[in-house]
Amino acid sequence: MQFRDIIGYESIKGELRKISSSGHIPHNILFEIEDGMPGVALALAWIQYLNCESPLDGDSCGVCPQCKMISQLAHPDVHYIYPVINASEAETPSDDFLENWREMIENEGAEFDHETWLRYLKATKQQPIIYSKDALALEHKLSISTSEGKYRMVIIYEPDRMNETAANKLLKLMEEPPDKTIIVSVCFAVDALLETVISRMQRFEIRPLSPKELREGLLESHPSASENEIQRALLRSNGILLRARQLAANNITQRKYSELFEKMIEYIITKDVLALKKLSEKIETEGREWIIAALSYFEECFRLSFTGSFTGHNTYGVSPNEQMFFIALQDCISLKNIETIYKTTESAIHHIRGNVSAKMVLFDTFLRYTAALSPAFKAKGISSLR
Repeated sequence: MQFRDIIGYESIKGELRKISSSGHIPHNILFEIEDGMPGVALALAWIQYLNCESPLDGDSCGVCPQCKMISQLAHPDVHYIYPVINASEAETPSDDFLENWREMIENEGAEFDHETWLRYLKATKQQPIIYSKDALALEHKLSISTSEGKYRMVIIYEPDRMNETAANKLLKLMEEPPDKTIIVSVCFAVDALLETVISRMQRFEIRPLSPKELREGLLESHPSASENEIQRALLRSNGILLRARQLAANNITQRKYSELFEKMIEYIITKDVLALKKLSEKIETEGREWIIAALSYFEECFRLSFTGSFTGHNTYGVSPNEQMFFIALQDCISLKNIETIYKTTESAIHHIRGNVSAKMVLFDTFLRYTAALSPAFKAKGISSLR
């Protein structure tokens, strides 16, 4: 993985190059990303640059033995920790799933999201975690002297999925890692990290791509995409190239989210509490990660309705069905209720990630949406979306 393989993110690339040339490299770094951003790719590109035998123009050469081993995920001094399933008896949980990790990155590239990792784990409703035994195994690995390159790197993907025992075991390593060792945590749920862990990290917030960068990346992977598909992807991806590519590929799941959102709003308008309860039970069968993605979609729909960014030249960025209910909602989403809606949705996502009963959380969320929206629906005389 080279920096040039990653579209955009020039600011963070520049910071990493500057740190590298200074010789004062922090031992413990946090990449704050949104799910789907190339945090792991940036970490791999950086360690490849640091260990490259012939770096040129701010990037690794890509052909020396060090570069080849890192790009093939076969370097003995690059270690990975990530959430896995059914590994409570394993001595080295992450190592037991290394082939899954390698297969995913080989097939999907190093820009992936949590749902992709779940697919390669073959997880269904199971919530992956980082086991405390991974911390013990890492301590043993790092006690061995560096054998191949200039620097060692530990990439921890989704450190928020560590339990407290695992986090506490890693604290000592984070405070005093062996010489020439860098720990990079790639996290999109920073609020879920222990404060004691965050305090040991130098934080880098990775920002979304610009529309120009998104377009460039999208056309690289989908050169035949129509302007309609491109604009839809730009509007709905929040600056994340992976999402834009998924949208351009006409993700069927997106249509399912749309249908659920429409049903939910209809039941809220009619104050059909029983139907909302049944809907929460139906969605609960899909699994936690799918539910979180659906809630994120609902939040995006409310945002688009509030900002009115689905109208005018952006009309082709949404489907006709979505445009219909965005128009119906536009006058009902205001400063009076949008903050409540956002907080309700974020709270729901937080609790579902925390293994609270999804059915209960969803039903409570729908009732809170009803309380926030009903006064506006009544004032506007809206009795149906259609």
